[in-house]
Amino acid sequence: MAVLRPRNRLVYFRLSEDEFEKINSACHATGARSISDLARHALQKMIEEQRPSADDSPLAIRLRTMDDMIRTLNQNLEQLTGLIGSLRTPGNGEPETGDNGNKQVNHAEPR
Repeated sequence: MAVLRPRNRLVYFRLSEDEFEKINSACHATGARSISDLARHALQKMIEEQRPSADDSPLAIRLRTMDDMIRTLNQNLEQLTGLIGSLRTPGNGEPETGDNGNKQVNHAEPR
């Protein structure tokens, strides 16, 4: 397969024997064709991860903030609903609720 963009730049750096062995092992473990391929892929991945993502855009930040606010409002609404339910008393048209929130029905014994 022909390389569409020829690689004509050379990057040279020194490694200790231990570093070389670790990189060589990683090369075999990942299936890279060469240490050069492994290094190129690792550097490209590192560069890609450092780019600002769409998640850092002002719109994404605002959406996350609004999502957090909606979640908080929902929790507050659930708390208020629970408080209102606990304030209801029997005799005002609402059945009494037990500790588990289920409606309790009092059955009169037959006479």
